[in-house]
Amino acid sequence: MPGGQAPGSGGLPRGEDAVNLESKVSLLGGLPLFEDFGPDQLRLVAFNCSTRKYGDRQMLHREGDAARSALIVYSGQIAVTRQRGKKIVDDGQIGPGGVLGEMALLVPTERASDARAMGDCEILEVPRAVFHRVLDEYPEIAQSLHGRLSGRFGAFLGDLQKVKSRFGTLEEDGGGR
Repeated sequence: MPGGQAPGSGGLPRGEDAVNLESKVSLLGGLPLFEDFGPDQLRLVAFNCSTRKYGDRQMLHREGDAARSALIVYSGQIAVTRQRGKKIVDDGQIGPGGVLGEMALLVPTERASDARAMGDCEILEVPRAVFHRVLDEYPEIAQSLHGRLSGRFGAFLGDLQKVKSRFGTLEEDGGGR
């Protein structure tokens, strides 16, 4: 591509990162997903991720696009929306430190929503391949991450069970009228 820009990125050409390495390390280190990473692992990820700038109303991605990376908001605001039938559902805005596509770091997936810049913003893009490389090289981090994610998933299933039992109670109450 001319200027080294990734197809459809609309952002900075790769290699013209506006955010320095230590700022990236600091941002990553403050995110729950990276809490098990030490300074060396954070630097490895930060060195291998890119920074992209987007202007007002520029699209970062569309719902259904392949997700090969997580996007972390460094500055600015991102509007998140989904299409449901003919209706557009507003899922709010994500500001600095917010993550889009966290699951894309773990498994191949699709973008669950449209994401559009609201004013100028900078995004850190962390490729799945880089994340997996760190997990491969540091199995203790992978093991700790697995434990934390398993705990979160277990809590989520417990919450779903509570909701299910509440619906069961509502059905019983409604059925007796």
